[in-house]
Formats: sequence, C-alpha cells, structure tokens
Amino acid sequence: MASETEDGRLRVLSVCIGNICRSPVSEFLIRHELGDRVRSTSAGTRALVGEPVHPPMAARLDELGVAHEGGARQVTESVLREADLILTMTRELRSRVVELAPATVRRSFTLAEFAAIVTAAPRPAVAPSGRAELVPIIAAAAAQRSVAAGRGAELDIADPYGRSDADYALAFDEIRRCVAAIRAAWS
Repeated sequence: MASETEDGRLRVLSVCIGNICRSPVSEFLIRHELGDRVRSTSAGTRALVGEPVHPPMAARLDELGVAHEGGARQVTESVLREADLILTMTRELRSRVVELAPATVRRSFTLAEFAAIVTAAPRPAVAPSGRAELVPIIAAAAAQRSVAAGRGAELDIADPYGRSDADYALAFDEIRRCVAAIRAAWS
C-alpha cells in the first residue's frame, strides 16, 4: 500500500506509453479539477523521458488555462507503489502496471473504468476532502469493477500520437469527460 502523504493529499498516478500525450493530460486535468485533494503525477511505460507535453495536447490544455510544466518520466515499480490510485489509459496498460507491481491490482483502473464506477456509486454525504476520505472510495471502487465489466474497448482511450488532429481531439475530450465525471462524483 502507498505510504501516507505528508500533506494528506491522495496520490494519483496517470499512465500511458510515452508520457507526452494522454497521461500528462490526465495528470494536469486532475490537478486542475480536483485541486488540493490530490497530488497528481504521470509516467509512461516507454516514456520519452524529459519531453514536454506533445504540442497538440499542450495547445488544448492552454485553451482551458490548465498549467502543464515538467517532462515525461518512466514508470517504475517504486513509482507505482507510491500511488494511492493508478489510472491507465487502456486495459493493456493496466495489465502492464499490475505485472510490474502486483500489489497495485486493487488500486489500478483504466481512467474510463474508474470514472464509470464512481459515477455509478452512491455519492458521499460529504464531499471527500483528502486522502483519508478518498482511499476508502478507491477500495470500494475495486469491489465494484462489475459496473464497467463488458464495456471492452470503451474502457480504452486510444493513443493519438502521430495521428490526425481529430484523434488528438478525441483522446483529449475522452480524458476531459472522465476527469469531469470523477470531480462530479467527489463533489
């Protein structure tokens, strides 16, 4: 299990392949939308270490006024172990994460899967304000995976890297909808 954070914020890690398109968008939108309740970071399974957010995604973050500093980093077992919640962009990436750090299985989800689960769950009586309130919600989500079962490819956010602007727009909008659903469920 992840260690207690000094400031009481939930540690959320978003994971994709290169860590320049989908996972940093998730990282920065989560930070923007959930604020002080979380410490949002990202990493890639084959990260382009040190590279900034890819320009088509950076431009979309800029349009929303979402800050996006830093560079890509490689996912490691220790990075995974430190996270309270791991949000991958595809089911295949979730499998890779769990293979690398098996103890993370109950706190690893695809972003779309987690959004679907928390949207279907009863809303907390009081909006969770930090790690102490959010960790039990994550544990409950793991027990509710059946909510998203059978959705198959709907749980994956396709990699837009090297594709058309429409592909970047689609991936960005899917990530944005998922993060908005999580924010709404935790408000």
